Amino acid sequence: MSIRRTITLLTVPLFLLLALVNGALLYFQERAEKTQALAGQALAAAVATAEFVSSMENPRAALAEPLRARTLQSTADRIPGLNGLTLVLPGAPAHPLLKSARPWVPQGLERPAKALALPLDSNGARPRHIVALAPVAGGGYVAARIDAEPLFAQMTKVQRAIGLIVLIAGFTAAVLSWFVARRITRELELNGRAIAAIAAGEPVIGDQGLSIREARDLADAVRLMESSSKAAATRSRRVTLHKDRERTVDTAIAASRAVHFAPEARPLAGAQVAARICGDAPPGSFFALCESGNRGVVVLGRCTGASAQEAFAQAVAARAFIEANWFTMPEGECLAAAQAIAETRVLAWTAPDGGLVILADDRTAAAADAYAKRNRDAAPGEVLDGIELLLEPAGVFAAVSR
Repeated sequence: MSIRRTITLLTVPLFLLLALVNGALLYFQERAEKTQALAGQALAAAVATAEFVSSMENPRAALAEPLRARTLQSTADRIPGLNGLTLVLPGAPAHPLLKSARPWVPQGLERPAKALALPLDSNGARPRHIVALAPVAGGGYVAARIDAEPLFAQMTKVQRAIGLIVLIAGFTAAVLSWFVARRITRELELNGRAIAAIAAGEPVIGDQGLSIREARDLADAVRLMESSSKAAATRSRRVTLHKDRERTVDTAIAASRAVHFAPEARPLAGAQVAARICGDAPPGSFFALCESGNRGVVVLGRCTGASAQEAFAQAVAARAFIEANWFTMPEGECLAAAQAIAETRVLAWTAPDGGLVILADDRTAAAADAYAKRNRDAAPGEVLDGIELLLEPAGVFAAVSR
């Protein structure tokens, strides 16, 4: 998923949710305040009329007088939305106190102990009203009714305003998420191009006006990578030049010998064998390990040549030839066929019996043999480690376990 889509999917729903929550709070708060105001008006009308009626000995007769009826009608007309005011006395039919286009007779209502406003009837019936009741002295009560339809009409306007706010919030969220995602994508693309330039060995341009802190940090890291890469490349060139200046035939042969005649330590024909070239042995020195079933052989040798390079090349070729043909040719013929071999030492076995094979000067050979006898229980590799460390010999050595 792209950064733009991710930011949009996170931002737009959040803005819409906040707008809906705030709109719902506004709607219900506005409705509660206006409903309470209408209920207060209905209560005021009911209580004032109940007090007025309670002061009369014969309310029905007194209220039938034209003057009092006109006075009550004039007072009720000053209360917005009041379209019902009825006196209910025990044992008598309800007596409307106001003239109305829709006469109202309270039904199913009981005399309250004190003045109260009934809950707003919003179950879908039309028209909708707020009713308040106030007790009258001597029994009965006064019921006042206020039309609540203007309230609902106003709340419909509030709903439309909230819907418009939600749409504006969604549009604003979409624009902001697009703008933010575009900035992030742009700065990431700039850093991506810088990384690609480093990979291609091209110069990296500056931060190019990056405004996001994390993007600037990434750009700094990219430039640090470039500097480190340049430093590493410079160091590599210097090291190569230094090695080129110090490279000689001897160092080249030593490096090649480390590759072609690396020390070996492995099982061979039922025995554990270790072989290595130690110290400043002649360039033509080599060792070969051969195996066929339970037969094993270690061949140490030294080849000659017109130059050190030729002697080393002869040693590499002799080893390859011996390891490929030892068990298919007689020993003498195999060694003769591997040309330029001046000296060899051979140890062969069909059952492991142990031993040390040495191709070195007599003094070194004697010291190495004595060391091996004193450490005959050590592993072949450990024996050669000790010889190389203590004697610092120059020659070829191989140890075979018992």
